[in-house]
Amino acid sequence: MNNQNRNSWIYLVGIIIMFGLLIVIATQVILPIFQRNRQININLNLPKPELTIDTSRNYLAKVTTNLGIFEIELCSACAPQNVNNFVYLAQKDYYVNTKFHRVIKDLLFQGGDRNTLSADYSTYGKGKTNYLIEDEVNWDALALSQEKRELLTQQGFSSNATLPSKRLTRYTVAMANDDPNTNSSQFFVITADNSDSRLEEFNGRFTVIGEIRSGFDTLSKINGIEISDVNSFRPNADIVLEKIEITIL
Repeated sequence: MNNQNRNSWIYLVGIIIMFGLLIVIATQVILPIFQRNRQININLNLPKPELTIDTSRNYLAKVTTNLGIFEIELCSACAPQNVNNFVYLAQKDYYVNTKFHRVIKDLLFQGGDRNTLSADYSTYGKGKTNYLIEDEVNWDALALSQEKRELLTQQGFSSNATLPSKRLTRYTVAMANDDPNTNSSQFFVITADNSDSRLEEFNGRFTVIGEIRSGFDTLSKINGIEISDVNSFRPNADIVLEKIEITIL
């Protein structure tokens, strides 16, 4: 092989190596950056859903986390608009890779906020959808005292006498809110004993959408996570909600 051919081969090999390095850089460095940017696209700009669930049937939400799986039986008749919204968001992958950002040991843990996709802890718990869902609570079904009804009315809450509402008890699941009729994507799971007096403060204010049916070991693991911030009750380890799968019962 003469020098000219040898130089041509060396040049060709150099080009191949260079392209190989570019591919490695693109797949290992550049692409992950774009993927992270896409992941931090917090607001999905979803429209408010129409009522599409079968309110005569209950739904099962299989929640997969990095600590295990638990299942929620969603009571469609109890809170049709809120269950419909939860099913809608789950099917739109709204909850994928979000974190349970609040753990109050032996009371509740809370998740469903897409702000937890970012690294800015100060925004956790403040995320909402572009729309809000009204409360669905029947105070008669909860047998609330007249004093409690008057207090809730003063705070702007109201009762819907047509709904078979459930009380907040251990392992029930409810929608989080800030004020009356501000339900969105965030929800919480009760881990308190039924004798806990704090549950009476919650009843009548929060819309119960269902109850845990399996995965109590997973709930125990989440409940046992230590917190790193006593003000926000932020856990010191990520509790990732990997996906929610919905089936009709």
